[in-house]
Amino acid sequence: MLVVVKSKDAPRKALRGRWRSLALACAAALVVLLHAGVPQAAEDMTISVLTMGPGDPTFSKFGHDAIVVSEPGKKSRVYNFGTFSFQSKTLFRDFLSGRLRYWLSVGSLQGTLSSYRRQNRSLLIQRLDLEPAAAVAVAEALEENALPENKYYLYDHFRDNCSTRVRDVIDRRTGGAMHRALNRPAALTYRDHALRLVADDWLLYIGLDLGLGPRVDARITEWDEGFLPERLARSLKGVRIPSAKGSVPLVLEETVVFEAARDPLLETPPVRAPWLVALGLALGGVLALLFRLPSRAARIAAGALLGTLGLVSGLLGALLLFFWFFTNNEVAHKNANALLSPVVALALVPSGIAFAMGGSFGERLTKRTLYACALLSALGIVFALVVGQDVARTASLFAPLWLAAALGLHFAPAQKGN
Repeated sequence: MLVVVKSKDAPRKALRGRWRSLALACAAALVVLLHAGVPQAAEDMTISVLTMGPGDPTFSKFGHDAIVVSEPGKKSRVYNFGTFSFQSKTLFRDFLSGRLRYWLSVGSLQGTLSSYRRQNRSLLIQRLDLEPAAAVAVAEALEENALPENKYYLYDHFRDNCSTRVRDVIDRRTGGAMHRALNRPAALTYRDHALRLVADDWLLYIGLDLGLGPRVDARITEWDEGFLPERLARSLKGVRIPSAKGSVPLVLEETVVFEAARDPLLETPPVRAPWLVALGLALGGVLALLFRLPSRAARIAAGALLGTLGLVSGLLGALLLFFWFFTNNEVAHKNANALLSPVVALALVPSGIAFAMGGSFGERLTKRTLYACALLSALGIVFALVVGQDVARTASLFAPLWLAAALGLHFAPAQKGN
């Protein structure tokens, strides 16, 4: 016979057992609650940087990039800080005034890749080696930034654009590791980068060089070079971040999704000052030669060339002054090119007409205007030295032009007439 003997402590032991079970249940519930705020796939969430190469349209020559968030079982999301509207009624005005608004948009990875392939633009994906918590923090920050009340920002081509925004999001979630790694002097300036990337388009090349003031000629760091997607992609490969495994490379793996059939990007801007000196001397020399010829046809040709040069140069000068004094485009302020291509050159339009008609009045007005242009171009070079602006190419074009034309008319035989 089995006899069960009950102890006086049995009820107390049973109570302790129930309390122990309750404590274990509470602990399990707490663990569940702590993990409830983190996506279930947090361990498998990946953050990548998608870099798109340059395209054919002017606005795409500097390339583009975005952040890709991927989770198992979900479509990868592309966070694109480079969205703006061509249909905006105020697009041109906002661009001129430096008040152009961009915004963060969210799209699918496959749709984005297909779109850029069709444009024959290279595609590179760099998967980042972020801790799960950091990856979730990046995804949450992007989601919050994409809300209607947060997605807009004032675009600045060099300081606040699609690429710098990508850089800053990653830097914040890596404890500033990127900024520390890239805070060293760069070999090129903002102007150098701009000119090397548009070197295949002469008009755009000259236009950018004319329109950019001294702010883009200050020395910059590799961190600042992050305004360019291709430079940011290159820099990411050299960054190391702290992790549970110690210091590790930020880029875990790199995949070339599509290689566009394009010429490789120039590493440095082309040297074109000699060509521009030749062009300036040629234009000024032609005017000097026409001033010396006594024929009516030579006077008409000289007047037409004077009027054309005066109209183009004067309007450029007026536009540069407008950017300087009436817009928020700081990269165009204190621009010495406004003196090299002076608004006073507009006086060559009526003086050219008068010169073509013959007589001393047209000659005197033209001579004084050319003297003024030559003097202002010299002052422009001095002003550029004072403010630290690189005017090597624009001075190479305009200074010889105005000087050769002014000297040519000064030593030409005087016209007869009124």
